[in-house]
Amino acid sequence: MRHQELSYQFFTRNRKNLQKQIEPNTIVVAFSNPIALRNGDQQYVYRQSSDMFYLTGITQPETVLVMYTTANQWHEILFINRPDTKTIIWDGYQLNTADAANISGITDIRYTDSLKSTLENLASKNSTIAASYPAHHHVAVQWTKHLMKHNSNLRQTDLQSIIARLRVIKSPEEIALIKKAIGITETAFKNLPKIIRPGAMEYEVEAEMIRTFIANGSDGHAFDPIVASGPNACTLHYITNNRQMQNQELLLLDFGAEYNGYAADMSRTLPVGGQFTARQKEVYAAVLDAQKYATNLIRPGISIKEINQQVREHLEKAMLSLGLITRQDIKQQNPEEPLSRKYFMHGTSHFMGIDVHDVGNPKEMLKPGMVLTCEPGLYIKEEALGVRIENDILVTENGNEDLMQHIPREIQDIEALLA
Repeated sequence: MRHQELSYQFFTRNRKNLQKQIEPNTIVVAFSNPIALRNGDQQYVYRQSSDMFYLTGITQPETVLVMYTTANQWHEILFINRPDTKTIIWDGYQLNTADAANISGITDIRYTDSLKSTLENLASKNSTIAASYPAHHHVAVQWTKHLMKHNSNLRQTDLQSIIARLRVIKSPEEIALIKKAIGITETAFKNLPKIIRPGAMEYEVEAEMIRTFIANGSDGHAFDPIVASGPNACTLHYITNNRQMQNQELLLLDFGAEYNGYAADMSRTLPVGGQFTARQKEVYAAVLDAQKYATNLIRPGISIKEINQQVREHLEKAMLSLGLITRQDIKQQNPEEPLSRKYFMHGTSHFMGIDVHDVGNPKEMLKPGMVLTCEPGLYIKEEALGVRIENDILVTENGNEDLMQHIPREIQDIEALLA
């Protein structure tokens, strides 16, 4: 992580909020992400578990957070690896106890060689264990199984859903970081027109994205970028990015910077030759209209599930106007499998924050402080034409704030940008 702008007070507050949700006689255990091998002895660039980062700010692996209550007093222990001379030579500086305390606000910092005895002691004195561990983290799973095997009265409860309810409401500090990620994403977007031309390769566009991200202090891509020209735009998660762009076809971009652990997520669709064709304008205008319609729906008291349904019905009318379906098709369709899915296969919104597809229940009513995407699209495979327009939206007390409203998306603005 190139920047750490969150103070220990932020992480301390998050833990205190979690404490209020925890039943008595419960051990809370959160694990860091495991290290993943890329090939040979080469590791993938490490990224911390989102829950661990949210609760501690610690970004190094093999970290465990343990919290519990005794006599109505809340205790927090953070376990980190003991700094090792050989590891420091190869991989660089490792946190010591003072560093970890300064970052997290936790005063009781211990080394992981005492983790086993501490957990076994606590398990014998409590009735519940609430663990949060990343998917496929087999070692973390084995820790929980070990403690439960040797303590027959110990039951397991879900911690990740509790943390999710906290994470879904963004604090002012988090919103500020998301806005910084969006600002870097905007800068990258405005640097792309010089690359987008007939004959250029999709990966040339991707290269300019990451150049701008790194040059502006970003951690890199928040997710694998989609640079999809022509027929590739009809593959929703296309990331190969190796096709040569052709004149008079569309280029669908879906990308976002990550800054201080927080994501941006933006989609724009551009004409490779600089000007939309008449048919491309029709389809693009329909998607832009749907996005504006969807944005107006986003407010406290509506759910993402409801938004998805209303936008699907809105786009169904657009498909009718575009000649993609007929009224007879609509009458005969199966309500459980609407015909509109042929041209609009995904939902309109998802939560975002530390994860680009962040935690949150799509059936839950929206509340102020939630951040979600707004990204309707149309994908017409038979015309090798795909359009998606995506902005990030903050739910406010009285409606919403479009965090990307200043980034060009109108037809005339897109063409002017390319000119």
